[in-house]
Amino acid sequence: MSLSTDLGQFIGSMEYHATTLRGLKFVCTDGMLHLAEAAGAYWLLDAVSSYQGSQLDRACEGFQLWQLRKLPDNCKNAAELTCWRDTPSDEVKPFVRQLIPYTDFPFDELGETFQFYACGTMSDCITAMLKSEY
Repeated sequence: MSLSTDLGQFIGSMEYHATTLRGLKFVCTDGMLHLAEAAGAYWLLDAVSSYQGSQLDRACEGFQLWQLRKLPDNCKNAAELTCWRDTPSDEVKPFVRQLIPYTDFPFDELGETFQFYACGTMSDCITAMLKSEY
């Protein structure tokens, strides 16, 4: 089975997996945990947690759409991580935009753009989930 097929089977979540990242209670659904383990993408969860409770004030609280996008081949395995509070559009600019100079994220299996959600509050916890688990 491929990673894409594996992730497609996660609809909803049977369990939530709690950890602490950067002093924040961070919860992953079954699908996000599978992605982190199968693709070695724990770094992606750490990147998301790094913006929670940062200088972005309360912009990170609530519902967030995160996107990891492969940059053109001439950038040699680079990607861009972005986050929106609302649906991305020309009018709604992301409040997070981070260059990832090198990643081995499996874009070949999952497509050149991978999106997922995070939601919660700094005082409670942040939950990361695949789009199919929302």
